[in-house]
Amino acid sequence: MIKSKQWKIISAIFLTAAFIISIKAMHNQKTLSKWFTSISKKTARTGMLQAHDKQGLPIVFQWYRTSLQSSDFSEITKTVSAVGIEAYVSVETQFLKQHPEAVSQDENFKSFEPLFKDGLEYVDWNLVENQERENLRQIFEMDVASLSAEIKESLPKDYYFFVLARDKTTSNVLGFIQFAIAPYYGFGDVKVITIAVAPAAQNRGLGKLLISSVFKIIPNIKRLFLSTRPTNVIAIGAYQAWGFIPDAHPIQDPHWKAIQDHWVYFEYQVKQTNILQKTAKSLKEHSCHC
Repeated sequence: MIKSKQWKIISAIFLTAAFIISIKAMHNQKTLSKWFTSISKKTARTGMLQAHDKQGLPIVFQWYRTSLQSSDFSEITKTVSAVGIEAYVSVETQFLKQHPEAVSQDENFKSFEPLFKDGLEYVDWNLVENQERENLRQIFEMDVASLSAEIKESLPKDYYFFVLARDKTTSNVLGFIQFAIAPYYGFGDVKVITIAVAPAAQNRGLGKLLISSVFKIIPNIKRLFLSTRPTNVIAIGAYQAWGFIPDAHPIQDPHWKAIQDHWVYFEYQVKQTNILQKTAKSLKEHSCHC
């Protein structure tokens, strides 16, 4: 069973990936409860969509609504672990190269301290990547069922939506996205937690299709919000091209205190742009006959 100290480290990594909540999400409790409680009534537990990538190849998008307390949560994260690890290990390593102070400031990177003890010029970046892969492996392969009752009770009650992009022929996972809705979000607010595309499947438009899928799954969306590392220039460029703008008033996620200087924050206002809604129209309902 995972102990409290070990869970603190794992949850620090996991919940940092959950990123930042905008101050505009903090409305009165009555409104927040209405949005949160409507989700289970207005969304299905699972479903499938289909579209074509930029190469014209058919892609199936399999999605699930779950929670940290659900038995399928760990199964889903293990399924996407290989893609998530490879997508994020380079992002986090690049961040550390430009922000080595994070090793002493951020609990996520405490295990890296021995690798940085002799100064930046002596860092073995292959070892850093290996350590980051191990950290990410702990996130994606965490077995919630193994947690103690005390830890389970402290877990956020948020709804999580996973969308897996699969090759229609091979069923291989090419990418995935994870959305969340928490009890205290403003009506229509959805958080983008994780978006990842396998290196071999990039430049096929899968990222835009994945992030657009939320509009086919969750009704009445008003705003998406997310954050990423300031060194992740490829992701920042993509978000801006998809209609995201800087979120001027981010606040800390109540589950985890992130270091503000180590993140940049964006929001997508439905009333201001329809780029993703247009892309969502290319996603069609799909029935599996397998």
